[in-house]
Amino acid sequence: MDIFLLILKIIGIVLLVILGLILAILLIVLLMPIRYNGSVAYADNKPDVHFRASYLFIVKAKADLKEKLTYEAKAAWITLVSSEESSNEKSDKKAKKGKQDEPKEAVKTVEAEPDNGADVNAQMTEESADAKAGTVAESTEVKTELTKAEEKALKKEEKAKAKEAKAQEKARKKALKEEKARLKAEGAGEDKQSFFDKLSEKVLHYLDIAEKAWSIVEEEEREVETFFKRKSTKYSLEKIKTVLLKLLKHIMPRKFEGSLELGLSDPAATGYVFALLATLYGPAMDAVDLTPNFKEMKIEGYMKFKGHILLGVIVYHALALYLKKKVRLFIKNAKALKETTMNNLDKIKAVTIYNTKEV
Repeated sequence: MDIFLLILKIIGIVLLVILGLILAILLIVLLMPIRYNGSVAYADNKPDVHFRASYLFIVKAKADLKEKLTYEAKAAWITLVSSEESSNEKSDKKAKKGKQDEPKEAVKTVEAEPDNGADVNAQMTEESADAKAGTVAESTEVKTELTKAEEKALKKEEKAKAKEAKAQEKARKKALKEEKARLKAEGAGEDKQSFFDKLSEKVLHYLDIAEKAWSIVEEEEREVETFFKRKSTKYSLEKIKTVLLKLLKHIMPRKFEGSLELGLSDPAATGYVFALLATLYGPAMDAVDLTPNFKEMKIEGYMKFKGHILLGVIVYHALALYLKKKVRLFIKNAKALKETTMNNLDKIKAVTIYNTKEV
């Protein structure tokens, strides 16, 4: 019995240690900040941007923009993404394309080379041509043996047949022309009437399609209007706006300093921009040396910033938002509205595309 209890005690301690480790890892992941810092400079129409970020002293990322964009992200010693790797991949693809084109060029050169078999075939064709020429000569000799009287008789017979054929063709064309004129005179009124009937039928068909499509659009409009009039929707949108503003404030840099010389060539526009900056950022702009330039168009300056992001804060706000009953109802209604919208789109396609194909 004591051994059994001892085993249970050891299993319990092991489970508690595992749970403690899991909890510790979760707390480290959620409460350790993602630290970032960077600098932005602009002078002589050339940007100079540097950005660095790190997380848990393991994941690191950097990006630089001067003449070109370079970036790299690493987890410990493993490179997750890098601009150098992407450029190497592009060069490898170009090299592979070049290798694939080489066999094609080789095939072309082989096709261009002369073939001995072709000479043999040429000789055979020449011999067959000579044989044919011999037979033709023999046939001409036979023809010359015919008498002149027989030739004249044949020519007269051919001329008579040609005249008879021309006369028959003229008579056929004349009869066809008269028949066309008669049919045209009889059916002119009927053709006009059938044309207008078909046109009116098509117009009515398209109007019917437009009416059906518009009724579906009106139904969708009512669904959307009902969705936004619900109390759960208004409440959820207000809460989402509040949470997003809080998260934006949390993500924004905590420390920054710099200087800015700004000129828009128009004194009124320059003054308006500086007043807007002071209104938006207020006391935060005290760390920035602002210099207005009322004479010329000029943008020069630099800024250094530093901040951190806690994943725990983001997870907390997201969970607090999702656990609210009205927000969950809002998500459910949004999914239902999405399904209704997709169904209505399918209906409009069925009404317009398929019905217009039938016409």
